[in-house]
Amino acid sequence: MCKKRKLLASLLVIWSVLFLGSPHVTAQAASKAPSAIKNLLKNNEFSGSLLIVKKGHPWVQQYLGYADYEQRRLNGPKSVYQLASLEKSLTATLLIKAQAQHKLKMTDSLQKYFPDIPYSANLTLNHLMQMQSGLVLPNKVPTKLAGRRLDNYLNRHTHFDKSYVNRWHYSDVNYILLARILVKVNHCSYQELFNHYFKKPLHLKNTNVDDNYEFNSQHTTAYDVQKRPANYTLPLTLNTQLLNFEVGAGQLYSNVKEFYRLQSAIVQGKIVNRAAIRRYRQVPATNHYNGYNGGVYNDDQHQYFYAHGVEQGFDTAFVMSNNGQNAIILFSNRHNPYTDNTINIAKTLYQQVFE
Repeated sequence: MCKKRKLLASLLVIWSVLFLGSPHVTAQAASKAPSAIKNLLKNNEFSGSLLIVKKGHPWVQQYLGYADYEQRRLNGPKSVYQLASLEKSLTATLLIKAQAQHKLKMTDSLQKYFPDIPYSANLTLNHLMQMQSGLVLPNKVPTKLAGRRLDNYLNRHTHFDKSYVNRWHYSDVNYILLARILVKVNHCSYQELFNHYFKKPLHLKNTNVDDNYEFNSQHTTAYDVQKRPANYTLPLTLNTQLLNFEVGAGQLYSNVKEFYRLQSAIVQGKIVNRAAIRRYRQVPATNHYNGYNGGVYNDDQHQYFYAHGVEQGFDTAFVMSNNGQNAIILFSNRHNPYTDNTINIAKTLYQQVFE
């Protein structure tokens, strides 16, 4: 293992000199990667995009497989993917922003916004952000809902499981509720909040939280994998109704470069005060198991945070240093249950490159 790590480190040093030594790197050169990294991806039958950022600069970029096999369109630097749960860090950031603007408090009870949800008087927004509320939503919404109809549905159908209160239990409904609360206190849509605080100031062209994913010329098609070796014979049709229901929890799409710009801006204080981000990403005393807080998993030992999303055939992940300078971003349009998923690959790469 140590010899392999040293070999990879040597290859990456060579790559660093080649890539960072010239201010005008061609697109062809930027797409190359050390063989050890490429082999890791190929051994896991990876289809998608990899971006490694070191000291704030793109360091390695790799693109494998097809964005659309029928059209023989390859994955590339601009390829866009559905990111599923990676959106939750945005919702948490917007919540911190709203508190700084005195529009809400993290200590507010859920009852203030959703009075009919069981146990809501005893739950705070902090409980939801840390996934320690005990709330679950057994059934996905049957039809497209918005506004008051969606709020009524959440009030009626959200259940409370007392065995999970003050104990981490992953459930999308926590962040769906937080997104709806943001809409209430800001008196505008989640889309408008995203545009105002993220899209416009960061100049994001292919990143959004709307239902126009398949109209983006760079969008990738997801593929189902039922056996090895993985292929592209089973394209998946995107369920936009499900995505619409998961606003704030799983509707974001982006490419690897813009996503790095987005996440680094959050931790570097370009959206909200850095001290506030650090405060609300502290590992909760009740959850040293994985450190979930603020829409991401926080690892104090390695001084990084990470997130992982699987949605309708997409498998996406990122690992980023707490200062936003180093990152592994890995987006796949082919979730493969027979190999390592993206978060395991991303963590392996981070360890080999940065530790």
